Amino acid sequence: MARAECGFEGRPDELVQYGPTIVVRIGFTAEVSFDSGDRSSPPSTQFFALVDTGASEICIDSSVAMELGLPVVDREMVAGVHGAAPANVHLAHIYVPDLGTWINGRFAGVHLQAGGRRIRLSSGWTFCGILR
Repeated sequence: MARAECGFEGRPDELVQYGPTIVVRIGFTAEVSFDSGDRSSPPSTQFFALVDTGASEICIDSSVAMELGLPVVDREMVAGVHGAAPANVHLAHIYVPDLGTWINGRFAGVHLQAGGRRIRLSSGWTFCGILR
């Protein structure tokens, strides 16, 4: 079973403020096999991901997805605490350095930063299932 620190050791106030987080690297290179990703060179852009056991899917902050130029491949309805809304679906390669794990797929672009959070990716049950 893969294991990594997802918090702020010795700083419980930050754990309360930010939640359990893990560093991820997000990017996309069209020339790389989408199924395998380029395991030799992970994306260099690093973000904090919330380990969100209350979410069912992995979502990327929409402004980060646009900033990184992640391709939009679909649009679908997503639901959260504010109800359902349409969202762009982006292709991305996500690398989790602490676990040496890659996640390649389609991820909804949602407004995580808009709430004043520092997280740029919310990792749901699909994230936990991949890591087991």
